[in-house]
Amino acid sequence: MKPTTTKQPGHTPGPWKIGREDYAYFEHGGNTIKCQTCGIDGANGDADIARVVIGDPSGEGRANATLIESAPDLLEALQSLCGWSDEAVESDPQGFETDIANAQAIITKATGGDK
Repeated sequence: MKPTTTKQPGHTPGPWKIGREDYAYFEHGGNTIKCQTCGIDGANGDADIARVVIGDPSGEGRANATLIESAPDLLEALQSLCGWSDEAVESDPQGFETDIANAQAIITKATGGDK
């Protein structure tokens, strides 16, 4: 069995979700620019952990929001994988394979592959 560590994170607990979409106004070069944005909300109702501009035609802003939304899951998956020693992998190969599959699924979600 792999060892576990339970250090409490200093960030807002997950899961995080893409929340409300609206518009923000920015001043640039003497002009006011209107941008479509979305918030990233925390599990306990914390609003706007981050705000992301999503109205860009390339879709990069939406992809950034999806990646930010996945941050707590990515951290948890990496912490789980880092807990495996060589001996633990040998004694519980199925558990290790499960953690690898979980990490791969989270990476797919974070990169927009599950949509």
